[in-house]
Amino acid sequence: MPKNSKKTFESIFTKTRVYLVVIGIVLIILCMQNIVFIPSSVLLYIILIAYTFWTNSKNKTELDKHIQELTFNVETVAKNALINSPFPLVIAKEDGTLTWKSSSFVSEFGNIDIKDILSGMIKETIVEIEKSEQRNDRQVINKQIKIEKKDYKVIIETIASKARNKKRKDEIMLVMYFIDDTDFLEISKKIKETRNCIGIVMIDSYEELVQNLSQEEKVQLVTEIETKIYDWIAKIDGIALKTDTNRICFVFEEKYLDTIIENKFEILKETKNTETEGVIQATLSIAICAERRNK
Repeated sequence: MPKNSKKTFESIFTKTRVYLVVIGIVLIILCMQNIVFIPSSVLLYIILIAYTFWTNSKNKTELDKHIQELTFNVETVAKNALINSPFPLVIAKEDGTLTWKSSSFVSEFGNIDIKDILSGMIKETIVEIEKSEQRNDRQVINKQIKIEKKDYKVIIETIASKARNKKRKDEIMLVMYFIDDTDFLEISKKIKETRNCIGIVMIDSYEELVQNLSQEEKVQLVTEIETKIYDWIAKIDGIALKTDTNRICFVFEEKYLDTIIENKFEILKETKNTETEGVIQATLSIAICAERRNK
């Protein structure tokens, strides 16, 4: 009998025994006052005891039946939830054998050979469990994989079942849920790429660079340098604003940041090649502020 039903039955039986003891005491007192009531009291008490045991037995049977029906309903709901799970789901052994697949798993991967992918994930998971310092009967491990053109987050729940034979080690079962993360990752990527970065370009030693130049030469040199800067900013679809005689601020999307770094800020080299009348070479200083997470 389940523990809950056993406790309920014992509480009911305990109350009944209290009533029987009270009735027994009353009958004894009655018989002591008049011995004529002894036979009828004994008979009545026997009938009460028999009826009590019969009632308790009946209640116990009905209670057990009710609990069995409730347990069956819960198990049925749980099984239906697994079978009709919206996520592809598969149950596998640690040796890679698939013991059960949900209907959504079959429809999702029916035309794809993912046997090697599953075997690889299962082996990695078993290795992680064996290396884990905190080994529990149940563990949850998350993995990210790509199957054809889709990205999946795989939630792996491992369940250790005791081996019947003591000489054999405990067997590990794996319940694997496949959640399609393709759209989520694509949107996350777009959000990251379209985050704004702010940059500042400064012409170094501006005063020394133009101090010996005529007004016409000064305008020509500055225009040439600024044109190169604006062209460079235009390549990364940036928006530029001149905030001082030697300073230009610009805003661009983060997706261009890696290109800028890979090209080693090509504008710096182009500016150095600018012909100047003085001995000072035209150089730039560039500062960029970018917020990068989980790159």
